[in-house]
Amino acid sequence: MKTLEDWRLKIFILTMISSVLFISLCVIAMFFYSGGTEINPNTSGYSFFTNFFSDLGRTESPTGKINIISQILFTMALIIINSTYIFFCSAMTFFFKEKRRDRLLSNLSRICGTFSGIFGIGITFLPINLFPEAHLFVTMIFSNSFLISLLPYIVLILYNHQYENRYSYVLIIYSIMLGIYLSLILIDFNWSSDVYLIVLATGQKITIFAGFFCCIILAFGAIKTYSNHYN
Repeated sequence: MKTLEDWRLKIFILTMISSVLFISLCVIAMFFYSGGTEINPNTSGYSFFTNFFSDLGRTESPTGKINIISQILFTMALIIINSTYIFFCSAMTFFFKEKRRDRLLSNLSRICGTFSGIFGIGITFLPINLFPEAHLFVTMIFSNSFLISLLPYIVLILYNHQYENRYSYVLIIYSIMLGIYLSLILIDFNWSSDVYLIVLATGQKITIFAGFFCCIILAFGAIKTYSNHYN
């Protein structure tokens, strides 16, 4: 049992490391991006406000230039973080096994987290410049699965006396943020294309970076809870 507990603890630590590594690799990939957006192929470099994360995974940028370095870094980032998240959701079931309700919710989170991780990795095989429709479809499954995987933890942590409620509050704030962003993608506000592009591209980065900061905080809470009550 001790070996299993240590394995879970290592996963929580690895989740924090992987989240930081994901952010770092994506930022580095932005510096190597060949340039251009769908609306304006002639822009130089990577724009925080008008380029999407998916642009980093292009085999060729809208400028017509090869985007190999950026693509490799982005692929590495996605594989590392999504692989880790699959194990993270499995490891989190350790805290929520006393009641049947808790086991059901934690298993729901584990299943959705696994789907999210698999489809997150799948994004790397579908560069948006080669498979635009498939890329967007897989990305939406990834995003929605990730959101659903987080929601059970809100209830689980609130009703777990050993887990501090503040970690649940972080999840509530982030879930609302992600839910609003996913709604913006689906709702047509009849905005001009430039404004819509800026809102979606900027919102995507804020939401994704916030999501992995959320994972860091949640993993830290898991380490703290484990150390205080199970070690």
